[in-house]
Amino acid sequence: MICVGMQLAVMKLSFSFIQDKSYDINFAQVGGKFQFDMAVGDNILPHFGEYKILDRANKIQFTWNSFNTDNKDSLVTIGIKVLNENSCELTLVHELLPSESSIKDHTGGWTRILDCLNKECNS
Repeated sequence: MICVGMQLAVMKLSFSFIQDKSYDINFAQVGGKFQFDMAVGDNILPHFGEYKILDRANKIQFTWNSFNTDNKDSLVTIGIKVLNENSCELTLVHELLPSESSIKDHTGGWTRILDCLNKECNS
């Protein structure tokens, strides 16, 4: 399990996916599926998942499936707790990863993503 917690001053980041009209994916609703490709060096790694919980401004949960999860579903939960009118706390938990190597890789990836989010929110 990965658990990364950090405090953010302001949540002002939006995510967007390119709609692929040939598949019924990338719809942010419970039961909706997403897919995106991550470029790692010269490799393109597809990632898939399904939204399980979408509790706006409180909690998001989705499955996470990729080469680095042995193409099996893992589970990502993002909790958001309001601290005051100008700040919140984001907690990310990634569970059901298949190996120590996968835990290490995902810890590094999520940490980099949350660092970028923190910089963006505080700029």
